[in-house]
Parts: sequence; structure tokens; C-alpha cells
Amino acid sequence: MPERLAALIAQAGLQPTRYRLEVLAQFCRFGPTPRGWQDAYAALRQRGVPVAYSSVTRLCVSLVRAGLLQSVPSGGRQYTLRPTAPVIAAWQDVDRADPPS
Repeated sequence: MPERLAALIAQAGLQPTRYRLEVLAQFCRFGPTPRGWQDAYAALRQRGVPVAYSSVTRLCVSLVRAGLLQSVPSGGRQYTLRPTAPVIAAWQDVDRADPPS
């Protein structure tokens, strides 16, 4: 579990569980473009993470309430999400420390 992201989750008052970290990291992988939790669910399943759609939804809501993901209106009643600046900074540190293989 990347320590910087886990520390941010804990500082926000949440338990840094594997799935919470997976969801937050997935939004970081998407980059600066806001995406929906449906996209996160599909990407996690494609990567082999055994998580339910309803769990991703609940985790996204908790991460928004904790200030780790930011809700961005995308027109109509839909919202998309993106990581906040502290999360992006922590992710960039993780990315530098652990380059992709």
C-alpha cells in the first residue's frame, strides 16, 4: 500500500483499507481529466481487483466527503470526480518512487 496515499486517507479520518486505496489510486491513474465512478469500477475490474460496483460507489462518496476526491459537475445530474491537489502530489511522489515496470 503506498504509504503517502494511505497517510492522506488516515489524516482524513478514514481507515486506509485496500479498496479505499485502490479507488483513490485509480482516479490518480486517470490523470487530470475528471471521470465517473463507473469508469473507476471498470478499470479496477479490468486490473483484476475483485470489487463490487456498489462498493466503488460508496468508497467514492466517502472519499469526496473526506476531501480526497473532488466532485465536478459534468452536465445534467451527473458528476465526475478527480483527486484533490494533496492527493495528486502524494501520487506523484509514489509514481516517482515506484516507476512502472
